[in-house]
Amino acid sequence: MITINEIKADRGEKIQFELKPCETYSMPATLIRGSKPGKNVLVCAGTHSSEYPGIPALIRVAEKLDPMKIHGDLLFIHCVNTSGFKARNDSIVPEDEGNLNRDLPGNVNGTLTQQIAAYFAETILPQMDFCIDLHSGSLHEDLTPCIFFPKEEKISDEVLSAAKSTDIPYLIASENNGGIIGYAGNILYIPALLLERGGKGECRPEWVREYEKDIYRLFTHLGDFGKQNETEKHKHTVFEEAIYLEADCEGLWYPNVHPDMTVKSGDLLGHIEDMYGHNLREYKAEKDGIVMYHTISLAINRNDPLVAYVIKKE
Repeated sequence: MITINEIKADRGEKIQFELKPCETYSMPATLIRGSKPGKNVLVCAGTHSSEYPGIPALIRVAEKLDPMKIHGDLLFIHCVNTSGFKARNDSIVPEDEGNLNRDLPGNVNGTLTQQIAAYFAETILPQMDFCIDLHSGSLHEDLTPCIFFPKEEKISDEVLSAAKSTDIPYLIASENNGGIIGYAGNILYIPALLLERGGKGECRPEWVREYEKDIYRLFTHLGDFGKQNETEKHKHTVFEEAIYLEADCEGLWYPNVHPDMTVKSGDLLGHIEDMYGHNLREYKAEKDGIVMYHTISLAINRNDPLVAYVIKKE
């Protein structure tokens, strides 16, 4: 049973409420207590505030689900970074410029981002049997649908089995411990998945619909609708290594790639020029791989992400 402060729900009940990780912050949430016992599952979106498609998908699923047909408890957090969403910024929490996909386990006495992170690390995540975090490419990123899963071997079979119930083709191992999914999986050993679909600050209806379908597929796989049914079969490729290329200078970024593009070692991924057209830096692929996402913004600063590509096994 999921326990949220003073929020109480009986079996077969659905409650909409404002989740308060600290005194000055709130997040819209729905708690569904199924009519029968089962897994505790977290589904959240808006961890990065401009990654939109997961937010309406989660809202619609939470609205449609009938608690009487659910096994277990489901906690939906409709938008984690609410202040960033309202400010229409890229990904950070505007009050302190923290990143909720980097700052776990946080600090209850720290900045706002650290307090929110600490609430997830100490109160929310330890109650869960499975966690799902919906992302997309940010305002400045074009992306091919993919799933990041915690690299921790203790949960790898369970997370990969769940990931393969979705219609997202590329599954990428991640060592990130600072996000909701990374901390849940790699530190607490709780099975968790970070789904990526859409990008560029858009919220296309087809992306929302596909996210809705994937949430239902995952719920079916996890047994939230009772006895597990045979789920659809989709083609998936698992990648154990990825390269995340960052800028080592500022200037104008000219990418030479697109999502889902196959690149060979030595291929030009893009280059940076200064304001006078002088070539400052070229970036080439270190290994053969497939592009997952890249920055589409012309303006680029030092340490900004440029290209992420997964490495094909030899």
